[in-house]
Amino acid sequence: THRRVIVHARTSMGITMPIAYQARLERIPGVEAVMSMVLLLSQGRSESLLVGACAVEPREHAQVMYEQQSSPEVVARFQATRTGALVAWGIADHDKLKVGDRFTIHPLHIPATFDLEVSGITTGNLNPTTLFFHRKYFTEKVGDHGAALFFLKVSDLDSVSRVVDSVEREFDG
Repeated sequence: THRRVIVHARTSMGITMPIAYQARLERIPGVEAVMSMVLLLSQGRSESLLVGACAVEPREHAQVMYEQQSSPEVVARFQATRTGALVAWGIADHDKLKVGDRFTIHPLHIPATFDLEVSGITTGNLNPTTLFFHRKYFTEKVGDHGAALFFLKVSDLDSVSRVVDSVEREFDG
C-alpha cells in the first residue's frame, strides 16, 4: 500500500489547475511531498503503442514515487539529463529500448514532439505504458500548462482521510 493521494480538478482530469496550487498543498498537515504532473497521451517510438507521458519535476518524482526508484545512479541520471526519461518496462519491451537509447514521443493533443533519452527502465507496479520526463523540458517547448494532477505523499496511512478532507476544504468554493 502506498501513501499517496491524487488531486485533480473537480470537474475532470482533463482540466488543468494552476501550478501555484502546489504551495497550498505542501502546507497541508500530513503531506510530506507534492509532485505536479502534466499528462500527455502520446505515440512513442512505435505507432502501435500509446503511452502516458508524464511531465514531472525529477526531484519531486523521486520523493513521491519512491517505490519506482531503482538505483541512485538511475535517479541521478534522470535528474541530470534535461531530456531524460524513466520508461516503464512495457514500453521498453515493446519498443526494444535500453538505457541510453534516444526516442521521440508525439503527443496527440499538443503540436510538439519531445526527443528523449532513456535514463532508466522502471519495474514494480507502475502502469507498463507510462513514462516520466522533465517538466522543465515540456514548458520550454510548449509553455506552462498548469498541472493535470498533483500526487501527494502523506506521512502515514492513517493520515490519508485527514489529508483528503483538508484538500477538499482548501479548494472548496
